[in-house]
Amino acid sequence: MPADIEGLKSRAENGDAAAQSDLGIAHAIGDGVKRDLKEAVNLFRAAAEGGHAGAQHNLAGCYLEGEGTEKDAELAFKWYLSAAKKGTPDSMYCAACCYARGTGIGQDWPEAAMWQQKASETGHTGVFDKKEEMHCIAACYAQGLGVKQDWKEAVKWYKRAADKGHAGAEYELGLCYSNGEGVKQDLKQAALMYQKAADRGLKDAQYDLAICFITGQGMRKNEDKGLEYMKKAADQDLPDAQYQYGMACLIGSGNGTGDVL
Repeated sequence: MPADIEGLKSRAENGDAAAQSDLGIAHAIGDGVKRDLKEAVNLFRAAAEGGHAGAQHNLAGCYLEGEGTEKDAELAFKWYLSAAKKGTPDSMYCAACCYARGTGIGQDWPEAAMWQQKASETGHTGVFDKKEEMHCIAACYAQGLGVKQDWKEAVKWYKRAADKGHAGAEYELGLCYSNGEGVKQDLKQAALMYQKAADRGLKDAQYDLAICFITGQGMRKNEDKGLEYMKKAADQDLPDAQYQYGMACLIGSGNGTGDVL
C-alpha cells in the first residue's frame, strides 16, 4: 500500500482505477485511514466498473459477506465472474464455487468444473472440500461435461470423495478399477470399493458386489454371501437384482445346487 494516502486519494478522485482499488483496501483494513467498509465498497465499485480485476474480486467478496453493503449473491457472482474472465485465479475458484453451490446463479456443474480447472491451471490450490462436490466434479471429468473427458482426473476426484465416505464415489471408483478407466485394472480393488459402497446401502454396489462374490471376480467365491447382497439390492427395487435373486430362489442356488447367472 502506498504511504502517500493524499496522493492516492487524488489519483482515485481523478478516476485512476488502481488507486481507487488500493484506497478501498486501505479503508477496508484501516491502513493509513479510518477503517470504513462502506467507503471501501464505494471505492471498490468505482474501480470495478473501471475494469480493475482485483477490485471486482474484492467487491464480490463484500457482496457475498455483506460487508459495507447488503448481501447480494447475484452481484457477488457477477463480479467474481467478471474478474475470473480477466484471469484472476481466486475469482476463478470463487466462480466455480458459485456455480457448484448455486450462489447467485443456477447450479451448473459443467461450469463449476471448467472454472475449477482454469483456477487449478494457474497453480491455485483451492479445491472443493465437500464430498458431494468432489463427486460431481469427478462425474464432469468422467462424462466430459464442461471439461475435456479425462478419466485420470475423474479418478483423482472420485478418490477424494471416496476418502470422505461418499458411497457413489466409492462405487464409481470401483467401476474405474473394474474397467481400467483412468487407472490400471484391478479387480480386487474394484471389489473392495464395491464392498464399501454396498455397506453404505448403495443398491448398484450391492448388486455388483453380489456378482463378484458369486463369480469369484476379484475375491474368493462365496455364493451365499453373493445372494445376501443380491437380496439387499433386490429389496431396494433394483430390477436386475430382483430377477437374479428370484431365479436363484427358483432353482435353489446358494447351497451349491444351481447357478444365479
